[in-house]
Amino acid sequence: MKNIEFPIVLIHGQPGSSHDWDKVISLLKPLGTPRIFAPDRPGYTLDKPQAMSVGANARWLYTNLENKGIEKPILVAHSFGGAIALSFALQFPSKLSAIVLISSSGTRSGLSYFDHILAFPGMGEFVAATSILFAQKLIPLLESSPSPSSLPIVGQFLKNIPSQLVQDLPKSWLGLKLRSSPVWKSFAYEQRCLVKETPQLENSLPTIDIPISVIHGLEDEIISIQAGLDLARHLPKANLVPIANRGHFLPYEDPEVIVETIKNIQIQILNGV
Repeated sequence: MKNIEFPIVLIHGQPGSSHDWDKVISLLKPLGTPRIFAPDRPGYTLDKPQAMSVGANARWLYTNLENKGIEKPILVAHSFGGAIALSFALQFPSKLSAIVLISSSGTRSGLSYFDHILAFPGMGEFVAATSILFAQKLIPLLESSPSPSSLPIVGQFLKNIPSQLVQDLPKSWLGLKLRSSPVWKSFAYEQRCLVKETPQLENSLPTIDIPISVIHGLEDEIISIQAGLDLARHLPKANLVPIANRGHFLPYEDPEVIVETIKNIQIQILNGV
């Protein structure tokens, strides 16, 4: 099956922007995809500068889809965006066809020590602001470090950002937008919400009864592969797609596997599996 017949909605992580999906979109367009919607989430755009909780992001997305007349899409979500997609499925179960989760949050095992540090009031703002402000200068130095475990917390996070994302910073979440939008505040606020909301979200996963593909890089050092395993175990209609030699930023590292997974889950929907 060549063509994509369902609308595709792409949900970026934290921090992030619609530009994180540029490679995926370039592969989707030739497949005749009827609608592709990749919004900048609240807190990462001047239109909606105030960050929201996981559940509120899902409700914000629902309103956008209703206003645009987008019906029964496949949600494709990265990292923090995965928790939003799962919350959407819990709140509006009849409004989706399927979900593709990529390096996704949504389970307790997906919360690292670093996540809890970022969720701590004051410390989270400091770490987020430091990471964002110095990313462009630090990443080239960090790439020569032998192991992320030998780096301080900020370095452990930044080392996992692919070099191509760094090149795209002027049009993404570390670019000019930073001058007029408090991206670091959004990041820290969302982190506190994620840590708070994840236990209830995980407990509710067995009630989500739609096809879900869980793509996870085996070398992901930001959200471990265990999180992907737990998502696939708790979700009744989920299948795990492990990707060898890949990390956290799969929309940059391997957009082809994302599009192939979308094709496969479409076949699953059409066959009524």
